[in-house]
Amino acid sequence: MTFSFGKPAFNVRLLDRFLVIAEHQGVQPIIVMNKCDLAGPNDGDWIPTYEAIGYEILQASAVRGVGIEAVRARLAGKISAFVGPSGVGKSSLLNELLPELDLDVAEVSNHHGKGRHTTRVASLFPLAGGGFLA
Repeated sequence: MTFSFGKPAFNVRLLDRFLVIAEHQGVQPIIVMNKCDLAGPNDGDWIPTYEAIGYEILQASAVRGVGIEAVRARLAGKISAFVGPSGVGKSSLLNELLPELDLDVAEVSNHHGKGRHTTRVASLFPLAGGGFLA
């Protein structure tokens, strides 16, 4: 699951709902926090608690190229899905992982601080070295 620092604002209750769904479905969730370059001093205070109960959390910045190799390595050989709220940078991360996709991206709205639902379809993409990413 993908969330972000900065805009849109991180919502721990939404993360908890996604984790419950993943656990109920028998899916091993990995939390990717995008936009780590926008993290404020207390933005990651929740991370040690979730790591302590067994969740893997990767920090990345699609804009700066930070953490992309760690995400790529974690996806290798698996069937994975990027899920998360609009505007957290799922398409931007996909463009970094698979540059040939050239997916449309948009800025988070300044008016309401939410994403603009740029990606409207789900697709399955093959990964170099095996695996797929939805």
